[in-house]
Amino acid sequence: MLALNVERAEKKLENEKETFSIFGCYNKDWLLLTNKPQKLNNLTCFICKEIANNAVELHCDKHENAGQVYLIGEECLQIYLKQSNGKCPIQQHDNCEFVKSKSSRQQVLDLLVICPRQYDLKQRQLREGIKEYCENECNYKGKISEMKDHLDNSCRFISIQHIISLIKNLQSQLQAEKLQTDELKKMHLKSNTEIEKLKENDNEKNQQIQQLKQCQSAFDIRITKLEELLKNNNDEHCKKIAKFNNEIKQLKSEKEWNEKKQNEEISKINYKNLVLKQQLVCFNNLNIEIEKFKKDIPSKNQMNVHNNEDKKENVYNNQLPRSKHNSSSKLINTFNRHTECVNSIDYSTFGNGQFICSGSSDQTVRVWNIGKNKQIRSFDGHSRGVYCVKFSQYYYHNHHRNVICSSSGDKTIRFWDFKHNQQLQVFNEHTDC
Repeated sequence: MLALNVERAEKKLENEKETFSIFGCYNKDWLLLTNKPQKLNNLTCFICKEIANNAVELHCDKHENAGQVYLIGEECLQIYLKQSNGKCPIQQHDNCEFVKSKSSRQQVLDLLVICPRQYDLKQRQLREGIKEYCENECNYKGKISEMKDHLDNSCRFISIQHIISLIKNLQSQLQAEKLQTDELKKMHLKSNTEIEKLKENDNEKNQQIQQLKQCQSAFDIRITKLEELLKNNNDEHCKKIAKFNNEIKQLKSEKEWNEKKQNEEISKINYKNLVLKQQLVCFNNLNIEIEKFKKDIPSKNQMNVHNNEDKKENVYNNQLPRSKHNSSSKLINTFNRHTECVNSIDYSTFGNGQFICSGSSDQTVRVWNIGKNKQIRSFDGHSRGVYCVKFSQYYYHNHHRNVICSSSGDKTIRFWDFKHNQQLQVFNEHTDC
């Protein structure tokens, strides 16, 4: 019943039209309450005979010479042209032309009016014969240009469209509540039916529950036994795993130690092989130098005889040929300051002196004066064994300096000035021995 009343009220409100509209022409009776008829005559819409809203003037060539100005509301003209297929409302011709009437529009906007909602309420009360005084009234009076702001922000009444929207919302709520009520009734009937079925099956379900409880108890006992058995087996496995882990760690340690020893032995063997190779090279070079020296001795002796060189050199040079042809050789001298094996030696003369340089695995380079039978220099700049040593004839002949070059397992080549007892230069770009 309530829904039917709401629907009737909604239809009644839809049939009513609001006096004020943003686009449509304004109600002339509403404007006459606050304005004189003479003021409104020139502002009347030619089509609807109300006061033109957004007024336009017709400027068609067909009635250009007419003495009357045709003023029409913009919305009325658009509706008319749409319904008449573009025919002009004056003479029903095509190509209707019009322009905005700025002065007329401004005159309409400046007209004073009362609140349109108050006016609509009074008219509705007159039609329905209601004479009761309403306490809630809107006494607003102002220009049409200010009316929208009044209706949106300060008017005491609400619009008919708003009332219709509220009624529709109420109707939707009532319809939804009715549907929910019907659904609840169906659910209630269904629930009652299911309750009856549950009551019938209750005894049977109780028996099933008892059986399930008994089965559950049996399963619990069995699970407890299995858990105890699993725990015992797990403890044994953990002990075995711990034992295996210890054995693995011990084997890894032994393996690492053996690998370390093997690597050390391999490194030692490689180093010894490298030393032996360097020694072999040095010995071969030494043999070549000795052979060369032996070949040069006769010519040097001959030159000494003809040039009458000093007696010391003659004595020494005369002794060498005799030792060469002597069938029995003997040890002349021994130099034993090195602490490890000697890998390389070289012989040379500088001025009146005869010298031997030697390189040893004790990481030193030593220089010996043969005539004085003693060590005169020792260089210990290398960090590993010295493989090869040579006197530099280049430095002696070009710079008059007594220089030795040496190579070592520390990947360097060094130059030594044994006269001034200093290291001259180091080459360390090698990446291996």
